[in-house]
Amino acid sequence: MKIPLLTDIQQLSIDSMRTFVQQEVKPHQALLRFGPASREQLLEYTQAVAEFGLPGLAVPKAFGGSGMDWVIQARLFEELVKGSVELASVVLINMLAVEVLMEQPALCPQYLPDLLAGRCIAGLGPALVGEGHGLRAQRVGPDFFLDGNIDEVASGLWASFLISSVEVEDQGACMLLLDRRRDRFETRGIRLESNAARAQVTATRVNEVFCLGGAGPDSVLTRKLMNFVRLHEGISRVAQGQAILDAFLAERAKPGAATTERLVNLHLAEMITQVESARLMCHHGLVLAQSGQDCETESNMALFFARSAIERVEHHAAWVNAAGTGRSPLVSLQLGPLSRPSISQAAAAIVRLRTTS
Repeated sequence: MKIPLLTDIQQLSIDSMRTFVQQEVKPHQALLRFGPASREQLLEYTQAVAEFGLPGLAVPKAFGGSGMDWVIQARLFEELVKGSVELASVVLINMLAVEVLMEQPALCPQYLPDLLAGRCIAGLGPALVGEGHGLRAQRVGPDFFLDGNIDEVASGLWASFLISSVEVEDQGACMLLLDRRRDRFETRGIRLESNAARAQVTATRVNEVFCLGGAGPDSVLTRKLMNFVRLHEGISRVAQGQAILDAFLAERAKPGAATTERLVNLHLAEMITQVESARLMCHHGLVLAQSGQDCETESNMALFFARSAIERVEHHAAWVNAAGTGRSPLVSLQLGPLSRPSISQAAAAIVRLRTTS
């Protein structure tokens, strides 16, 4: 796979995000890591991040975005992860909401401008029914009559609206958008260190215009969401691996550090190769996903490889004592019910998909 060259504008976008993260996000990452920030504080960050391109970088200009591709958007997201996994998780959910809403012309004017500007926060419930919620619906003419709860909504503490799967009586399942002001759902935190919340929906009518599509293992919408999540979870691992590599290189650049030791150079070459290979696999999956192809196999492979590759990078860094640079342990994105798939599940999916194709 050829490593793509960046244009001057693309490189400037990445460099600008990197500078912003280093100066404005990383020094304050404890605000999000050790307990939820207030909604007002978080909106200050999301609006600042929006000025540097997320979540609107890959949105077509006709919708108010910059019209770039998902790969460049992923490079900006990678820089954001280096500053705060927690803030990156919130922004990623907004990115997911943007992708879903662009397929809903009736809803775009109401929600898309504020999302692109970082002025609102989206919440995300389960993509499949039965995964941690008892939210049920009945069809009453053109409306859905909802009642029940969702045990875990990512970014639910601050969400202006949420997207979740709903089991519809005698009609399977669908994805609905629930607006906090209109539908009066209530949320409360479930873990101090998490952005997730439990949502309660009581006797609420939702018009069918807020139905975003089907929900289920074979649903196009659900598969698109899961592929997007897996590929960006892979990118988050790449970001953390790059941070380890950067710390290693900074140590070697200090006066008196050994720079030519053959064994150290072999470890360094292996670290660079693992990080770049994982990045390229994620980027390949993103190219397929943006073109509308079903990339379940590729997204699972990218996630599986990224996780194992960055673990190997950790081991190499520890061997040469780069662990002493004060880096943080590897962490996953805070995506609530969409964080469930483990590396073993990704491996099982790869084997299943390859043996049945």
